[in-house]
Amino acid sequence: MITQNYNERTNILEVHYIGKITLDVFEKYGISIMNNNELPRKLKILTDAREAKYNYSDIDLKKINKQMKIHLKDYTHVKNALIYSSPVETAISMLSQKEIKQEKYHQKIFYQKKEAIKWLLES
Repeated sequence: MITQNYNERTNILEVHYIGKITLDVFEKYGISIMNNNELPRKLKILTDAREAKYNYSDIDLKKINKQMKIHLKDYTHVKNALIYSSPVETAISMLSQKEIKQEKYHQKIFYQKKEAIKWLLES
């Protein structure tokens, strides 16, 4: 399950991944961001994935990255701070990061929420 809440005080979309995360779950989340015209076009996302268990294949990872290009096409810049505690999910995210070839999308992996927020609020 993926939940999201836009924090108007910090101007950060706070996202929480919980439990088993599949290709279908990612796709629904991406569509919800794509269709949300109330979010700023220069989007900052804090993704807390400490309770997530990714459940998809290498092929799914490539599909997720292709879908991401479509889902973020109307945004001018997306900065995503990902928080992990599991080495497996961290490694998957690192592999995904190498596949993403978008100038307007930047992500960074963190282990502490405070550092992730600090990075998002820079520039």
